Amino acid sequence: MKIILLLSFILFNIFAQDIYAQKKKVKSFSKVKILAIDAGHGGLDNGCSGKKIKEKTINFAVSQLLGNMIKKKYPNIKIVYTRTKDQYLSIDQRVQTAHQAKADLLISIHTNHENSRKVKGTETFIFAEGKPTRIVIETKKKGKKKKTIKIIPAAKSPKNKIALKRSEDLAKKIELEYVKQIKRNSRGVKKRPLKILRISKMPAVLTELGFLSNSEEEVYLSSKKGQEQLAKTIFTAFEQYLKGK
Repeated sequence: MKIILLLSFILFNIFAQDIYAQKKKVKSFSKVKILAIDAGHGGLDNGCSGKKIKEKTINFAVSQLLGNMIKKKYPNIKIVYTRTKDQYLSIDQRVQTAHQAKADLLISIHTNHENSRKVKGTETFIFAEGKPTRIVIETKKKGKKKKTIKIIPAAKSPKNKIALKRSEDLAKKIELEYVKQIKRNSRGVKKRPLKILRISKMPAVLTELGFLSNSEEEVYLSSKKGQEQLAKTIFTAFEQYLKGK
């Protein structure tokens, strides 16, 4: 009887420690107290355009819907919008707003465009260093031409490895939910040295909701139902990111 009780006690302690470790891991991973939401473009900068609607309008609508969903479910998380109206802001100004607010995460929302009207689907970007730039400088001295090659290193990001990893984790979750929830055609997670992703210190993603150059997608992106579905999808991915799933 004593042996059974002892074994039960040991097993209970192992189970309790495992639960505690899991909770501790989730807590450390999901420490998002302040979220910056960036509605791409605005003001004089329309972004891309469809036949009837401009990108900036869709970006703003989905950003507001996403923020409201998060506020309702997680009132303790502070939402910071890089723009709260139809106004032009540089990328530096947008990132500055996020930095000044000490945001733990940045989600930038955009809509895509392509020359081919057949292209459709979503894609989400995270930062990756570009390639060094090679410049040939030609000078002339005493009638002789001289060529000098100058290599400009690729711009780096202030993000640490943890921020880069978390950016990728959220991006994958967003693309997965686009497919899972609303059967969107996912073009995957892509790595680019986009400025808003490069100069921001915190984990950051830029998600493209679809292509305004595709007439079918423009109808969907313009609709209230489509915008609500897209916001809900990003919200679900964000929620999973919070829980460390």
